[in-house]
Amino acid sequence: MVNRAIWRIIRDYNIEATEKGAVQLPHFSVHNLRHTFCTRLCENETNIKIIQEIMGHRNIETTMDVYSEATKEKKMESFAYLEGKIKIS
Repeated sequence: MVNRAIWRIIRDYNIEATEKGAVQLPHFSVHNLRHTFCTRLCENETNIKIIQEIMGHRNIETTMDVYSEATKEKKMESFAYLEGKIKIS
């Protein structure tokens, strides 16, 4: 039911946007929110078993390979954190 409500909102908005020449909204669903939630959880939780349990996945590969994303911002943050900590002789 939530997806239907989201789709109606997007459809109605896009009809008006087309008439006004404005930018249209892309396809979006509750499933997109689930992916975003998992990505943010992975950025803030280091215990992957906790993430797996919260997401309700039987297999950790589902959590890490399908739902989690390594965002550009998080990669840059990781490199900044490591800067100066790794010594090359």
